[in-house]
Amino acid sequence: MAATMYGQLPIQPAQVKMAGSMPVTGVPLASSTHKPALNDEDESFYRKNEGYFTRNQQYARPGPYITHLEPQQESAFRKWVTDNKIPYNPDEKGNSGYDMRGFWKAAQAGDPRAHTGIDPVDHHRHFTDYWKTPYHESFNHESMYSLPGNPYHWTYSGAGGPDDPALLGPGGTVILPRRRH
Repeated sequence: MAATMYGQLPIQPAQVKMAGSMPVTGVPLASSTHKPALNDEDESFYRKNEGYFTRNQQYARPGPYITHLEPQQESAFRKWVTDNKIPYNPDEKGNSGYDMRGFWKAAQAGDPRAHTGIDPVDHHRHFTDYWKTPYHESFNHESMYSLPGNPYHWTYSGAGGPDDPALLGPGGTVILPRRRH
């Protein structure tokens, strides 16, 4: 698997510090017949992420898209989230755009794919694409949940260069445009 689109920074699991804040990326199950009551902002977020899943599901392995942790691991994971201000709600129900438990478990085991990087455009810390789920806006071939042949991939050529990638889909269609030129 290729590295994330951002520069690599090795991390020690207990030393991750977040620069700024990022939104929580979880949503209820898109295929659920019961959807919990949501406020207007959550409803908009749910619909947007459900759209990502609709777009991505043909290139995704079947779910679930969450790593199961034993109770002792879950406690340690929650402590890590709290202590390091990880932008993730461990009480979230349903599908998430990122398998943060999988990232954490891999980091604990010393997996080199479990690293973070600072986005040169928004200057926030981002996690590698390997644990992105089909509910994520930029789900792509680097994800562990991707099927072989997933056409979604990052391109680093063009005016923005390596500091401003664009996500391309089938036939070179721009899925996420460059953010600066």
